[in-house]
Amino acid sequence: MTTKQWYQGLVKLIIAMVLLWGACEFYYFTQKKKTKQPQLTTITLTTDVRAYCAKKCCVPIERWCDGIFANGDKAEGLAIASSVLPFGTIGNVPGYGVAVVKDHGAHLVEVFFEKHENAVNWGVKRNMQVEVFQK
Repeated sequence: MTTKQWYQGLVKLIIAMVLLWGACEFYYFTQKKKTKQPQLTTITLTTDVRAYCAKKCCVPIERWCDGIFANGDKAEGLAIASSVLPFGTIGNVPGYGVAVVKDHGAHLVEVFFEKHENAVNWGVKRNMQVEVFQK
């Protein structure tokens, strides 16, 4: 093999690598554009919204007063408990805010408060329009 043949082989190899790289880039970007973002479905529920805290006064079974939601998260911040909505469902409760279902509840929608006094002040709000967002 002469030096000229060796260089010609090297050039062909480099050209093949560039073409292969371009094909990989093209495939990557076309596939990336095809992936769709999950669409959220919005449902409006008219329901009573009850409040609760993580203390025995609001929770019927003492072992549930451990400061942990049913999904394993620490009981703090905004959260929703529901008897039918799955964990991870997002809800917008007027006067409370946007929160995620993290706990099981006895009712369709319950909102969590860290302080018992706040739960008592909320009480039960009747016929609220709660927006629920699901994937």
